[in-house]
Amino acid sequence: MKQQVISVVGAGGKTTLIHRLQAQFAAEGKRVLILTTTHMWKEPGMLLYRTGDDACAFLRRAKEQLSEDGFCMAGAQAAHPDKCTILPEGLLTQIRKTADVVLIEADGSRQMPLKVPNETEPVIPADTTQVLVVMGKEGIGRRAGEVIHRLELAKEYLHLEEDTTVTKEHVRALFALYQNRLQKQSPGIPVRCFLAETKEGTRRYEEV
Repeated sequence: MKQQVISVVGAGGKTTLIHRLQAQFAAEGKRVLILTTTHMWKEPGMLLYRTGDDACAFLRRAKEQLSEDGFCMAGAQAAHPDKCTILPEGLLTQIRKTADVVLIEADGSRQMPLKVPNETEPVIPADTTQVLVVMGKEGIGRRAGEVIHRLELAKEYLHLEEDTTVTKEHVRALFALYQNRLQKQSPGIPVRCFLAETKEGTRRYEEV
């Protein structure tokens, strides 16, 4: 069976969605590997590779976690002490062979609910089988300058100013920007879009 590689991009709910997918796949008995092609916040239990570490030992620990827990999060120490980044190429190739499903956080948003990608974003592996785009509903009704990562690009593409109130139409335009970008970067890969909303402490996802 072909390995599933799902890249999650956008803002305002990527990591939570990745963990939900991980739980679903693990419940099906699949070994799930969580990685990043950009940066993500470190979490308890994450395998962290530092320059000079034994790559074979790191790979062995990843296999053990996949066998015992059904999933493994792995990344390389980033310059920011609380973040990880993409693993070295050789190690990345080897570790990906150990899983049935690979979930990739393939975009960064500085913890803002909305984002406009620049020309180098998102960072989608060539063998991705599906892309999920997420935006945070909590950005609607607020000032663009407070909720949009890369506001300068929002000004260029959506004609938004810092004090502009974000509307549902603006968020639809952000989804369209991502879809157009992905069609150019990764033609033929299915793309699904989700609006994330937090209610009573629980994050919910509505496909749009």
